Amino acid sequence: GQLLRGYSTFMCDLLTEESLAHALMESLCCVYAARADVYLKHMGRYLDVILVNDDLGTQQGPMISLDVYRRVIKPYQKRFFGYLHSLFPGSLLLHSCGAVSDFIPDLIEVGIDAINPVQISAYGMAPDRLKREFGRDIVFWGGGCDTQHVLNQGGPDDICRHVQRNACVFG
Repeated sequence: GQLLRGYSTFMCDLLTEESLAHALMESLCCVYAARADVYLKHMGRYLDVILVNDDLGTQQGPMISLDVYRRVIKPYQKRFFGYLHSLFPGSLLLHSCGAVSDFIPDLIEVGIDAINPVQISAYGMAPDRLKREFGRDIVFWGGGCDTQHVLNQGGPDDICRHVQRNACVFG
């Protein structure tokens, strides 16, 4: 929706033009399902993972409220991701930047198997917490290094220790 309507316009649609947002999500769901039919018919047997994208977070917290997500976005994700799982025995990897921990239970429910990146410097994205609360139900595909602070400002030894610790936590 953000690409078609523009970022700020789509965000406003979610709050003030909900019927339009639903219609757009319905159309996108149908188009993506048709695309998946063709693609998976020819390529599905060669794939282990399908990457889907839907940025939900900023550095400080969710991009939209959980209520809006659950009302307008989640039903279409659940339908589309369920459809992908019905066609494809592999895993679904969601790319969603930022502070997305509030969404993780919902993402698990809609069929996401793994999440990437894991921006451990974003609010609520501490590796220990993520692994403890959600590690039995979702794979954290990333999070090995804080790319905004440690990688930019740490020395080689700092980075090595940091990556080893996070690999141990998420491993």
